[in-house]
Amino acid sequence: MSAIYRNLIITFLISVGGGCGATILIASSENGYVAGFILLPLFLFIGVASLILFIVGLICLGVKSKSAPWLLLSAILLPASFISSAMIAKYFEIGAYHQEPMIPMSDEVNNVVVFKEGTTNDQINDFWEKTMSLERADGRGYDHLPGVRVMGQDKPRNGRETMIFDFFPSATEEQQQFVFSRVKSSPIVYQLLENESLKEQSDSSLLTMKTGESKKIETVNSIDSK
Repeated sequence: MSAIYRNLIITFLISVGGGCGATILIASSENGYVAGFILLPLFLFIGVASLILFIVGLICLGVKSKSAPWLLLSAILLPASFISSAMIAKYFEIGAYHQEPMIPMSDEVNNVVVFKEGTTNDQINDFWEKTMSLERADGRGYDHLPGVRVMGQDKPRNGRETMIFDFFPSATEEQQQFVFSRVKSSPIVYQLLENESLKEQSDSSLLTMKTGESKKIETVNSIDSK
């Protein structure tokens, strides 16, 4: 193998390997939020490295050094491989580039948690994590309680903050009752509205369901409602 081909292969492998390696660091991040903090420093690093390679390559070209073409080629391949590999990873949603599909809340019925007056955002966040979720075994965040499909914040009711959640269609009765019992046992919960019709919300103590069935609102800790 001639020296030209050998230098070309070495330059290609080092440059492309560096660009793709940077993408691998981003894709292997815990999630897209963490990857966002890694992306900018890597982008700046590759940009500076490419600029240095380009300047040194021009200097070597001026002094007619044999390494000039390979340095200039590296200055092009390094950022090009980084950008192209990042676009490929994003297109195929590899690692941290994966985007979870948005799951809409049910347009039929949901379960509504009404918090006591004066409940702070920190308390609601704590309720979200400690009551409605379980910490992962690896310590990296929390997962919903078994059976819970999606949770979200709802509009306030009578000055009280609320959140809304529903279950997977496959959730068992035991899983649902386990979630309801945890919600009711929380000291910051004022009311739990089970299977409330979103299209027929009512402030009364009785809730009319779409089937025509009336269901009493569960009031939790009603004595200490503030």
